[in-house]
Amino acid sequence: MTLIEFMDRTAVENVVGALSLKPDRVIFVCRTQESVNWVEHYRKLFQQHGLETAVESMLLDFSEIERELPYLVERLENLLKTWENCEFDLTGGEELYLTAVGILIGKYGDSIQCHRFSLLNEKLIDCDGNGNTGEYCPCDLTIEDLALICGGEIVRDPARGDYTYDWDFNPEFVQDIQTMWWSSMFNPGLWNRQMEVLGEISRLSPAKEPLTIAFEPAWAKANLKENRYCLDTKLLERLAEKKLLKLEEGEGTVTLSFKNEQVMKCLTLGGQVLELMTAVCLRSFKDARGERVFHDVRVGVVLDWDGTDTDGTEKPDPTNEIDVIAMKGAVPVLVSCKNGSFKADELYKVNAVAARFGGDCAKTVLVSSWVSLNQENVNFEEMDTYELEKYRLRRRAEAMDIRLISSKDIFNGARNDRSLNMTLTGKIRSRWYSRIKDVLPK
Repeated sequence: MTLIEFMDRTAVENVVGALSLKPDRVIFVCRTQESVNWVEHYRKLFQQHGLETAVESMLLDFSEIERELPYLVERLENLLKTWENCEFDLTGGEELYLTAVGILIGKYGDSIQCHRFSLLNEKLIDCDGNGNTGEYCPCDLTIEDLALICGGEIVRDPARGDYTYDWDFNPEFVQDIQTMWWSSMFNPGLWNRQMEVLGEISRLSPAKEPLTIAFEPAWAKANLKENRYCLDTKLLERLAEKKLLKLEEGEGTVTLSFKNEQVMKCLTLGGQVLELMTAVCLRSFKDARGERVFHDVRVGVVLDWDGTDTDGTEKPDPTNEIDVIAMKGAVPVLVSCKNGSFKADELYKVNAVAARFGGDCAKTVLVSSWVSLNQENVNFEEMDTYELEKYRLRRRAEAMDIRLISSKDIFNGARNDRSLNMTLTGKIRSRWYSRIKDVLPK
């Protein structure tokens, strides 16, 4: 079979056909030379997935606007005459392409085969009326695949500054995440401040031993910027009880020894535990068959927009860090986690990255411990400026089609259930899932 693909700005729509149907040949119909060049990303993806599909491109010349449609029909007709068993994939592409295929169906009737993929429902839909479409084989794209077809890459080199750390979600660490998340939810603001202070101290005062921070409070008060020194002994003692760290207070010296590298990373960065807890929940979701809903979930993914570590100038590469990315089939869900106050810019940031890495099929979610969902029967006259700002952020997220999940509401709804025992059992999972299921592909 020869598959004819109409290039679309949403990269996922350009590759799902070949990955699912595994044709002998795929021909990408392109409007620009830039699109032709982009086909090389798809060729690499097909090779990595073990496809032996021949990859070609056809560049259109739409210099005469009035001849666009007749010219397109002619070019597509030549493909039908050149290759046997052609099939049009109508998943992507503009209306002009669909009109041209419609003209060919009117001319050649049942000999024309076309289909489209519903990525959200994971279905192959017959578009020619004869029912002769191939069997749909769902394709699970990884986050690396997504970065590749969008022309970028995942930054993994620490020498480049911000980079992607590969977390090990072993059972013991998952339990540690839940313990830390539960502790952080009693007072997210205090948690953030304490962990950010510990992180700043660890950077200013390199440890003499691995996994250890030792400092003098007087030194910390003098050297931390903006007099932001904080040492909440009760919080640290609670973490010590759970064996996540050891706290020793001597003569004018405080020493913290962390359980392991991953726990230390969580306890020296304010919002890290919320990101990891979100990932734990996403990794735990199962469908009716008992299969994981999301086959690939990553935390703190740093994406290089152009896939190179230098552009020959002194300007830094364009990169963005996404708190959590989850893949369901070929659909990416991009999650921004805020364990404290935030500005509207965060909403535009996650939408911009979703548009670049995912396009129209990407879903966006905001997990927040600050903005509550319990705001029915709002009385604006009684709202102070602080509460009014939170209300506006919630409404703006709704208008931008960003699903808002309030981790505080989930926590408050489950905190009195003694059976939870600080583990991710049914009630927390069901509450979290009820918040996110509306954005999931069906």
